Amino acid sequence: MITDILRAAIVLLLCAAAAVPAAGATAVVLVEPADTTVCTPVAFPVRICAGDPAANLMGWDLRVAYDGNVLSVVDVTEGSLPAGCGHPTFFRQLDDEGGATIVHVNGSILGETVDGPGALVTIWFSPVAPGISPVLIIEADLRDGENTPLDPAVVHGSVTVDAAIGLAEASWGEIKRLTR
Repeated sequence: MITDILRAAIVLLLCAAAAVPAAGATAVVLVEPADTTVCTPVAFPVRICAGDPAANLMGWDLRVAYDGNVLSVVDVTEGSLPAGCGHPTFFRQLDDEGGATIVHVNGSILGETVDGPGALVTIWFSPVAPGISPVLIIEADLRDGENTPLDPAVVHGSVTVDAAIGLAEASWGEIKRLTR
């Protein structure tokens, strides 16, 4: 009888240990692609993603900073992770920065959760001038289905805008000069 009680206690402890996430397993929010190079004045996407592991994700509040001398925001859209989950979602871009070069968005899966990895938000940028703009995740508040903060690690990115080469006849001479 004592053996059965001891065996049951061991089974309960093993089940409880299996339910605890592995040490070091933390949510990650990252810029994807990490480094982008563009040279045309056409809008391009940068995704802010929940990396792996991001289990039981229900809500997020994100702030992403960039250099307004190099980039401008064209549009901000809900990412593929919440948009493709099949559940109702809430997505809102907030404009509480007073014209600063910060994108602030929040969103949630209404009454459900999703598991990453996947894009939470897509920011469409357009080049303004040649240069390098960091894309910095300055706030990443992720919440699970119990509304518990997940305290994610963040991985920043950057965008390099190269000067476009003109199509005028004189520009071909410049290309030849650079390659000799």
